[in-house]
Amino acid sequence: MPQHVVNRHPDWIVTYGKGRAKSYWLNFGIPEAREFMISVAMEIARNYDIDGIQFDFLRYPGKNFQDSATFASIGDSVSLDDWRRENINAFIRVAYDSIKSVNRLIKVGAAPFGIYKNIPGAEGAQSFSFVYQDSRKWLENGWVDYLVPQIYWDIETNPRFDSLAYDWTKNTFGRNVVLGVAAYKSAVLTKKKQIIEIMRKAGAAGVAFFRYDFIKNVEFPEFEKFVYPKEMPWLDSASPTPPENFIARATSDGFVEFHWENMANDVKYFSLYDVTFEPNLIALLPGAANFARMKINVPKALITKFEMRAVDKLWNESKPSQTASVELPELAKLINISDIAPQKPTLIRQGEKYFLIIFSAYDNETQNAKIESGETTENIEIKNGINFVELKKVSGKVKLFFNGKRYVFEIR
Repeated sequence: MPQHVVNRHPDWIVTYGKGRAKSYWLNFGIPEAREFMISVAMEIARNYDIDGIQFDFLRYPGKNFQDSATFASIGDSVSLDDWRRENINAFIRVAYDSIKSVNRLIKVGAAPFGIYKNIPGAEGAQSFSFVYQDSRKWLENGWVDYLVPQIYWDIETNPRFDSLAYDWTKNTFGRNVVLGVAAYKSAVLTKKKQIIEIMRKAGAAGVAFFRYDFIKNVEFPEFEKFVYPKEMPWLDSASPTPPENFIARATSDGFVEFHWENMANDVKYFSLYDVTFEPNLIALLPGAANFARMKINVPKALITKFEMRAVDKLWNESKPSQTASVELPELAKLINISDIAPQKPTLIRQGEKYFLIIFSAYDNETQNAKIESGETTENIEIKNGINFVELKKVSGKVKLFFNGKRYVFEIR
C-alpha cells in the first residue's frame, strides 16, 4: 500500500520489537505525525454519523523506544519522560478541541493502562512512567469525556481489581470513568458478579467487558433492567421535547401497538416505560420511528399503563408523554391460552384491588374453587377459559384451592 503512512512518511515511524512481536508506531515527538493522526480522526468526525471516538493505544509501547534523535533536536530543557508525556498530552488536547469544533456531541475517550501509578494492592507496569500516559491530567483538564482504564485483573491477586477500581473513581475530576474488565480471562469472568458489585460501590460510570465475543452467550442476571450510560452534562444537559399523541392498543393477535409523534430534532431513541406501578423501562426504540409493535408478558394488572420519552445522543431524557392505557376487555387479548395454560394462577393488582387470573380448560363446564384470606372463605365458580376473580377481602396470605391443588399468594 504505497499511500500508507508507513510508506509515505517512514521518517515518522519507529519500529518496536522483533519477529512476530514487531509493531510500527508513529513518533509523537514529531508534530507532523501528531497532526496526521488528528486529521484521521477529523475525517471520521466530519463524514460519519458517529457517537464517539475512542483512542486505544494512545501511548508509547515502552521505555525502549528509539526516539533519541528527535528528543535531541529539541534541546535539554525537559527530561525524556516528561517530553514523551507531553507529546501524548499535546495530541489528545488538540484532538479533543478539533473534534468538538466539528460536533460537540461526539464523545471522546481513551483506554489507558489499568495502573496509573502503583498503589497498595495493585503494583505493576505503571501507565504514567512506563508508557507515558498522564491520563489523570486528561481528566483534570477536560481533554476526554470518559476513560476506560484496562483493569484486566481479578479480585484476589496483585494487581487487584477492587484496589484499582476505587483508585480510578476517586480521581475522575468530574468526568466519566468506565472500568475495563478482561472478559477473555476465565478467572475474571467467573467473578463478574463481584466485579459488578465493586463497580457500583465505587461509583464508576459502568463496566466495559473486553471483548464482546467472550460475553455474547453469557447471562447477566446482575443487570435486571435497562439502564442508560452515564450522562455528560458538561457537553449538554438540556432535555429534548417529549413525544406527543402517544397511544397504545391491544391487537387481536396478542400484541400491543404504540403510535406517537416526534416533536424534537435531536432524538437518538425513544424510551418506552411500563408505569402501571412504578416506571420500568421496557424498550429503547429508534429515533426515526413513530410506531412499534411488541408482545407484552402476562399482565400484572387489569389496567396496564405506558409512557414514552425522547432520548438524545447524550442520554438526556425528555419529560414523559401523556399516559396511554390498555384496559379490559382489550387486555384480555394479550393473554393467549398457550401463554397462561401451563402457568399457575397469577395474582395481579390494580390500585388497591387484587385479582386472580385463573385458567380452566374444561369445555362447557364450571369448576368449584375456594379462596381463603385471613378468616374469610369464599367459594367461587371457575368457567372455561380465562377467569378474572376479584378478591373481596385481602389479609396477609391468600390461599386458592382449585383443581385439586393449593396455591398460596403473599400480599405485601
